[in-house]
Amino acid sequence: MIELRNVSKKYPDGTVAVTDLTLSAPNGRITALVGPSGCGKTTTLRMVNRLIEPSSGEILLDGESVKSRDVVELRRHIGYVIQNAGLLPHRTVIDNIETVPRLEKKNIDKAALRERARSLMDMVGLDSSFEDKYPGQLSGGQSQRVGVARALAADPPFMLMDEPFSAVDPVVRKQLQTEFLKIQAKVAKTIIIVTHDIDEALLLADQVVVLGEKAKIEQIGTPEELLNAPANGFVRNFLGKGRDYRALAFGSSAGLVLDPLPVTHPGGEIRTGDVLDAATLDWAVTVGTDNLQACLDATLAAPAGRAVAVDPSGRVAGSFDSGAVTAAARAQE
Repeated sequence: MIELRNVSKKYPDGTVAVTDLTLSAPNGRITALVGPSGCGKTTTLRMVNRLIEPSSGEILLDGESVKSRDVVELRRHIGYVIQNAGLLPHRTVIDNIETVPRLEKKNIDKAALRERARSLMDMVGLDSSFEDKYPGQLSGGQSQRVGVARALAADPPFMLMDEPFSAVDPVVRKQLQTEFLKIQAKVAKTIIIVTHDIDEALLLADQVVVLGEKAKIEQIGTPEELLNAPANGFVRNFLGKGRDYRALAFGSSAGLVLDPLPVTHPGGEIRTGDVLDAATLDWAVTVGTDNLQACLDATLAAPAGRAVAVDPSGRVAGSFDSGAVTAAARAQE
């Protein structure tokens, strides 16, 4: 667990970045810090690995104060991923990934380290052709993948991530987010991520911390708790007018009331019992697997506003419109 107890940061010029901040990031979970620019998110993150020293308060990793550890040794045991990856430009991809373990151990098993680096490359979606490339030869998304692999190379229990996916285009960003969640499902690190994107926080985090001026906590909760019960006007405004739509991502499609088929579409008719691969059609969903947000998106993409639902075996079970999605959402409130 990462704990901050009454942590404050005041700079010599009198600027106060963080005031009396207390929060906990649970083990094996992702905690997202969100809030307006200049609210102290990045300052808070950097105080955890002592890139910035707090003016007062205490920061603990699994109950041990970060001040009790040598700062270099501390940072070697905390994975750190930043915007634009921060790769060493004169080293190849695989050498970048091996950087921290090589610094940690003088008599390291080089063959085992190389094998681990290759395994991490595979985990983040980079094939062997990237091993000997240099950062200057990579796209933004590829660089970020290397950055995540490097942060995981020493198998640290903690990870800090500062706007890790913000420098790439929306399509690549979505891919990186999806891959990152798959990785976290395997490795279960204790992670704090800073992001300005509320949608990213809601997608990635188990716990979201909404910060106001000087890192004042406006609300802490799960994504669903924030969307369903914003603590105040600040949180509501930060979540934006799309709050109800975002909340659909946490609604189950299992209770969706389906109408009879057939449904006519440009390719012909779809009837109950037909076998259909919902993943290949943007107007089809798998009931019980896809959430209500995906269901609403399907109705918007469907011919005449009527989407098709299939069961887990791929057989068509019925159709539905946006009204059925709204009704299902209200039933789950």
